Amino acid sequence: MREIGLKRGIVKLFEYQKGWVSLYKAEHQQLKSALNDFVSDIQHIGSTSVPGLCAKPIIDVMIGVKTLDNFVEYIDILKRIGYEFREYASEPDRKFFLKRNNDIRTHHLHIVEIDTEEWSKHIIFRDYLIDHKDTSGEYACLKYELARKFPKDRNNYTAEKSKFIKMIVDQAKKRLYE
Repeated sequence: MREIGLKRGIVKLFEYQKGWVSLYKAEHQQLKSALNDFVSDIQHIGSTSVPGLCAKPIIDVMIGVKTLDNFVEYIDILKRIGYEFREYASEPDRKFFLKRNNDIRTHHLHIVEIDTEEWSKHIIFRDYLIDHKDTSGEYACLKYELARKFPKDRNNYTAEKSKFIKMIVDQAKKRLYE
């Protein structure tokens, strides 16, 4: 399997690697062990969690917690296992950490309150892509197009993808509640 990771800001897509699941499972165990008292659920999200979908080779993990009020307690715990808190990339409803090997980012960690909109939209989008290969294919085409357009601008790449993601999440929710 190809190594994982990319430099900050770079957009480069790779064909799906079965080994991404194993890398997630190893990270899941490490995170569960380190944060056991705080964790309600841990999920593999992002394109590396969708079989067959191209992705940036960075493992995205989402941890659901009961509250973010005490998230500062996680900072030192996660630092011991290689994660860095990124305050500038965090939002009131999501705390962002990254793991890297030198200047190569290998893992993104999103900590959110469980059973919130922020939590559910990631799960809904992932599950919809897994269940709808045609939509997953459309998303792959969009990602390749945006990667060509923004090879060194991950912020615009992500912003442009968000329109498609929102559309799919809204569509999936509508189907759930019909």
